Amino acid sequence: MLRNIQAIEAEIVGLRGQIEHYQKRVEETPKREQELLSLKRDYENIKGTYNSVLARKLEADIALNMEKKQKGEQFRVLDPPGVEEAGLPNLKVLFLACIMAGLGIGAGIVFLYEFFDSSVKKPDAFQARLSLPVLAVIPPSSGWGPPAAGCGAG
Repeated sequence: MLRNIQAIEAEIVGLRGQIEHYQKRVEETPKREQELLSLKRDYENIKGTYNSVLARKLEADIALNMEKKQKGEQFRVLDPPGVEEAGLPNLKVLFLACIMAGLGIGAGIVFLYEFFDSSVKKPDAFQARLSLPVLAVIPPSSGWGPPAAGCGAG
């Protein structure tokens, strides 16, 4: 019986050791997870760099093969380019047409502005439009400068 108790106590000690071992592994899991994420990130960066370098190498190989294939090829011009005299525009006529078009557009804009302007410019037009007497008329100003002597409060 004493041997059974000793065997069971030894087994208990062994199980406690295993429990401690597994508890340490469970406690280290987040640390290992961070290390794994860091390794994965580094791996992806290195893999991307490798793929980029590999793609550039393949492009360089393709370009080299194309150069080797085209080394024997030569190009020659069959029909040289020439300037035809009939195709040039008459610059004087074009210049005059542009000036006339600009003046016409300007005159058209002024006409439309005056046509759609509904402001009253003369006292008679005001009386005719509203059938009211004109009490005062403000004379046109000579500019934006300071008021003339004798005008204003003093």
